[in-house]
Amino acid sequence: MDYYCRRYKFGKPDVDFHQVPVKMGNIHWDAVMTVGGRRIGMGSAVSKKAAQTACYLDVTQYLESCDKDLWKTFVEAARSGKDLGMAPSVYFSMSSGLDDEIRDLCHDIRTSSLYKNRPATKVPSNGTDSNLTNAQPRSSNAAHLPRAVLAAKSDRLLRKRQEYLANPDMEKMRNTRMSLPVYTRAVDLIAHVENNEVTICMAATGSGKTTQLPQLILDEWIDKGKGAHCNIVCTQPRRIAAISVADRVAKERGETVGRGHAYSC
Repeated sequence: MDYYCRRYKFGKPDVDFHQVPVKMGNIHWDAVMTVGGRRIGMGSAVSKKAAQTACYLDVTQYLESCDKDLWKTFVEAARSGKDLGMAPSVYFSMSSGLDDEIRDLCHDIRTSSLYKNRPATKVPSNGTDSNLTNAQPRSSNAAHLPRAVLAAKSDRLLRKRQEYLANPDMEKMRNTRMSLPVYTRAVDLIAHVENNEVTICMAATGSGKTTQLPQLILDEWIDKGKGAHCNIVCTQPRRIAAISVADRVAKERGETVGRGHAYSC
């Protein structure tokens, strides 16, 4: 909705709420959205929040019927950064003390090892700024490693996976993993990840979303001989949860936490 208003130079949408009495003394809420003085959607529900949600859904359907390519255009603009160029400029003033702190912070960042190991930036077409290529290649980034190194790592990962599949001591663990519900949709999930920028997986607790999905993706790349090109990051809201997930995945793969070559939390 925000993108639509900025693209066609409308102001922010206005949502007005009205109480509507119904039978038995109950009250419903009507939410009406107007843009540029024109009503484009409305929703009704027993609460303000639910009425607002229903209103936005109604507007979404309306915009879809008016311009079927709007969503595709929005996704492309968000991906390329064009959407940001449509946003109005924001100006603010800061004290000299805050200005000094920000400058000191920028200096600390530039002198940090993290900044020095940042991925190299492409040189602009005019080639005027040579500083853009000063970044050193990162050994952990497949895009900056020699092909021979990547090929060797991919072969090593493939050998380890074959050993894992043939190891009788890991048979019980393999069967336990295969019994999880997520494996019944493994092919569909892999296909969805490959064909879409974002995949949202919702399933019951214990179905294997956290521990199995990353491994399914990794093993798919390993089996194709491209394991070194697959980088996966798993996040958790709490440190203890991240440690638990890492420990569980390491056990499932017959590895030791912190020494695995392919999976880290």
